[in-house]
Amino acid sequence: MRRFSVTAGSVAGIVLGALVLAWPRIRDADASVSIPVTFEDLVQRASAAVVVTPLEQYGVWEDGRIATYTHVRVERRVAGRLTGEVWVRSEGGSVGNIGQLVEGEAAFAMGKASLVFLHPHGGSASATTFGVVEGAQGQFPIVTLGRASPRLVASPSLGGILPSSSTQPLARDILVDVSLEEAATAIAAAWSHWHSAGQGAR
Repeated sequence: MRRFSVTAGSVAGIVLGALVLAWPRIRDADASVSIPVTFEDLVQRASAAVVVTPLEQYGVWEDGRIATYTHVRVERRVAGRLTGEVWVRSEGGSVGNIGQLVEGEAAFAMGKASLVFLHPHGGSASATTFGVVEGAQGQFPIVTLGRASPRLVASPSLGGILPSSSTQPLARDILVDVSLEEAATAIAAAWSHWHSAGQGAR
């Protein structure tokens, strides 16, 4: 009978090999570096600013890349007229055992609320699918753990951000690490200035 000597290193190699074979394939999209968005630009380009909670999502192939569609419920309308439930499209995600990571894109976790600045996907005012303005820079997860009131934090999928030379306040300076109520007040004030009458929060 032939005997085989199995070392700790070979065991580790076997286990690692099995994990690699079993693990879903993840493809990194091209790395990106974003220009910091100003608060003014975020408000101007959005058709609504709302607090949403994801309900379901799925990934599909579109033009050789993966896009994720997330069905969200509007929990609070901060500005604009969006209510009810809508679909939000973002780049990246997974289809079957293939995944694509896109830095700087908004990413939704099931059951986790975010304040998002939305605009119609494709530019149509009658669209039923929306995108997040400036991706992760237009998404602010809401945290409550250990805090007296809900607060906004920066999206964990921001990716690389270039230094800013803008003289205007950046969105992150106005909205990150502030209470949801403070953020809503700031957004409503800016919205009434940059959008036509009747489009502000009610």
